[in-house]
Amino acid sequence: MKKGSGLLRRAFWIFSGMILLAGILLMPGLIDRVSDQVLPENASPDRAVTTLHFIHWGDFPSSTWETFNQQHPGIRVEAERYGLNQYEQVLMTRKASGDPIDVMGVEACDYSRMNRLGELLDLTGQPLVEAYDMATIQRIGNMDPAGGLGCVPLRSRAVGIWYNRILFDKYGLAVPGNAADFDAVCAALARNGVRPLLMGCRDERVCAWMMYLRIWPAVMASGSIDPLSAQPASTLYWKLPVLVPAFEETEAFVRAGYLAKESANLTYEQAFSNFINGQSAMCLAADDAIAMIPAEAEKITDLGVFPIPCVADGQEMSVPADRADWLTGIPSSSAHKPEAQLLLAHLGQADTVREWVNALGMRSPLKDAPKADTRYETLWDPLFQFPATPTVATSFSQDRQKRIAEAMRGILLGGTAGEAMEYLDGNWPLP
Repeated sequence: MKKGSGLLRRAFWIFSGMILLAGILLMPGLIDRVSDQVLPENASPDRAVTTLHFIHWGDFPSSTWETFNQQHPGIRVEAERYGLNQYEQVLMTRKASGDPIDVMGVEACDYSRMNRLGELLDLTGQPLVEAYDMATIQRIGNMDPAGGLGCVPLRSRAVGIWYNRILFDKYGLAVPGNAADFDAVCAALARNGVRPLLMGCRDERVCAWMMYLRIWPAVMASGSIDPLSAQPASTLYWKLPVLVPAFEETEAFVRAGYLAKESANLTYEQAFSNFINGQSAMCLAADDAIAMIPAEAEKITDLGVFPIPCVADGQEMSVPADRADWLTGIPSSSAHKPEAQLLLAHLGQADTVREWVNALGMRSPLKDAPKADTRYETLWDPLFQFPATPTVATSFSQDRQKRIAEAMRGILLGGTAGEAMEYLDGNWPLP
């Protein structure tokens, strides 16, 4: 009996020793994992603890995330990009399904609603905000005066007319300063067999820019858009007497052949490329078209820029511009808010911005913003000094922009101003 008890005791001690040894061998791994979670900045680069889910429509260069991951080895960024036409639906689907989002793009037309509903983390007073131009931050505040600051802007953007200086000089043309002068320039070009103006109207967001030729100043004058918040009136009628002449002038501009009909079949990139290659004297586009200018462009053209001359003689010129564009914020539902703020701060650092300013041909709203390493950036400096009016993209949801694009495309393809206004009033989406 004693002999059997001794064997049992020895077996017990051997078994206990094996458990203890296993514990000792496994303990370092357990300690490492706890340390990674509590102190991610001290984590091993190949053992990411926190994954940040970033979703946006902006085409950021991969170096943006690589640099952040190197600086914060305990955090890994999973960046997803969707085109603007799909972004709104993707975002709604992700929210409904509970898929994690830690940092996201917020369309300007959705900002006030999302901020008012508490869907965005309030960034007021956060150090990352101090890097931005305060006038631009105030612009975001005007979108929702009663709420906190739910986003920071990652770019500023303006829309204008790119033109070929060589062709203007050849035919003795001056930069137009009002709508009548613009028509005269287009007429002179057409008489000499030169296509005056191209746009990339195959892209809905760009086709909606046709409003900038004549209609948008009338929309602003009608009070249909609040110039401070950039939000439309609760009820917007497109057949207002003040808007009718502007629609008719747009129809007349197209009928005269000043805006090429083939614009309806060209993407933004195709239209600008055709312009660069001499197929038109002008192209209505934004400053981000800088990224599409080929290195050898100076051999075939000499580019200039001027504000869209859509006003009557004597009226003050303004520029459709988003001083606070590419709004980006942190959902209040994020499980990783401190890490998300690190990423948002990274996107506002000068070194980070310099990379994508050059890659995307964009202008940054930072206080000391680096500029693109190209002389074309300076062409836009004067336009950013003009008074800015809200843009179509700032003021209207994707659904409403689509309706505007359809109405404008209708005019471009032979429809009348009356038909365009009738279409908008009959198909205008509810808020």
